[in-house]
Amino acid sequence: MKAKLSPLQLRDFSVFETKFDAIIPDEHLDIDLNTLPVHIDFDILQPEDKEDYSRLLNIEVKINAAKKHPGYSIYLRAGAIFDIINHNKLDDKTIKNLLGISALSISISQARGYLQNITSYGFCRSYLLPPIDINDLFEKKIKAEQKQ
Repeated sequence: MKAKLSPLQLRDFSVFETKFDAIIPDEHLDIDLNTLPVHIDFDILQPEDKEDYSRLLNIEVKINAAKKHPGYSIYLRAGAIFDIINHNKLDDKTIKNLLGISALSISISQARGYLQNITSYGFCRSYLLPPIDINDLFEKKIKAEQKQ
């Protein structure tokens, strides 16, 4: 089947900062990287021109930030620029979902590939960021912003 392209286009993904530490255990253990705690925060920034249908999504990923577990401790801060093609043919709900849920999913996917790549030479194999519940992440973000 021929795939239909999304009106959401990833223009750029850039890594701004990375910190990667190996947490080597005293004894050789079978380390399960899937148990490392993951924290993700993000911000979606809109250009001053409200008619511009592009967004910058900043993402921050922290894995085992407290360094309490053997394996890796990783910090990643990155940004992605998205455009919507033919936005005038789309309704507001579709645009909101594209610039929110879809853009965040794509950014996390880009971060996943980057993290897998930088850990590929690590002492306990590549780290693959586990699947993330995007809806839950959005709900937590909304609640956190409402508290402020």
